[in-house]
Amino acid sequence: MRDVFVNTFKFTANATMAMLFVALTSCSGEKIGDHHPAQAKSLMTSVDSTMSIGKTVVDFSGSATTADEKNISGEGNLTYTCLPKVYVETLGLPTDVKPAANGTYTSSDTNTFNRSFEWKGNGVNGSSTGEWKQTVILNEINDSTELVEAQFEEQWSVWTSLLPSEGNYTSSKSGKELVRVQYLRVVKQAAPAPVEVSYRRSFELDFNSISKGKVFAQMQVEKLQGEQVIETASHFGVIAQWGAYNPQVTSINVLGTSFRNEDVNGLNAFSAEKDNDKTGLGDGGKYVRRCVRHTNETYSDVFTSTPDADGNTDRPVRSNLDVWVYEYVCVLSDGHTETFNIDFEIKSVKNEVDPSTNVYERVIEVRINGQVVDTMTGKVQLVIG
Repeated sequence: MRDVFVNTFKFTANATMAMLFVALTSCSGEKIGDHHPAQAKSLMTSVDSTMSIGKTVVDFSGSATTADEKNISGEGNLTYTCLPKVYVETLGLPTDVKPAANGTYTSSDTNTFNRSFEWKGNGVNGSSTGEWKQTVILNEINDSTELVEAQFEEQWSVWTSLLPSEGNYTSSKSGKELVRVQYLRVVKQAAPAPVEVSYRRSFELDFNSISKGKVFAQMQVEKLQGEQVIETASHFGVIAQWGAYNPQVTSINVLGTSFRNEDVNGLNAFSAEKDNDKTGLGDGGKYVRRCVRHTNETYSDVFTSTPDADGNTDRPVRSNLDVWVYEYVCVLSDGHTETFNIDFEIKSVKNEVDPSTNVYERVIEVRINGQVVDTMTGKVQLVIG
């Protein structure tokens, strides 16, 4: 019975020692991992800046290696944008920049700076805050342009919480970055005076066809912008026409050279039917012709003679002239209107009998704008008896 007990105890003791060895081995391995993170690497950071007129970009990055050999990292992007060119009253003025809403800054020289910051990380975090420091003039390019730089100071920080707590590991870094944003300031040019729009017209009478009882006119309207002609409308048309003074008889028998005048003429005379308007005339159909006068001018002098079969002793010397006078209206594409017309007059300037020859003579003048353009003479031989 003793041998069995002893054996049993030995077995039990051996089993207990084995369990204790396993437990010690496990605890020793965990402790070594905590205090000897030989694979971990400290946080490393970099800051790079890229600048162009009106835009500056700053790239932040951070990376590290954990104790279990995992690579962790993060990247940030900071962007400042502004107008590449602003206009000012004068160069060299001091500039003040103030923060505004939604991450923007407003400048006293009318520029606006937009700031944005984005961070993407896998175990590494980052942040940055900015503040305007000053605006400096870098270069006067010419009398009206200068290169300006707005400077912002960024307080940045990059960190991680995944590095071992024991050991001399750098888990965070921070610093200052001067961000420079360049743009141009240009002196405002005086606003150009608006180019004046004006109109020029010409009107020339053509007297070459007077023998036919007509006067034509060359008309033209020009629209000018400054000195440049931008629209032209011309037309050539009759402006007045009249019939011939032609007494109905060449000789009459009369008792004497005395006569009475019975003329009916001028605008208050019998008015014949006027011509209808004629549209679509001239360049681009921009002219309309209107008849402003159509009269029948009657020139009559009455002599006394022996009674005829009806007992009538009046012997008239008469002639009738039809007169047409026109005006032209030109309407340009912008609605500007010009009217072309004349001052027309037809007048008897002589009406008498030459006692030495007993010849009755009348002289008619046609006047346009005060100028005599046609003279017509009619003669009748008086037979006294």
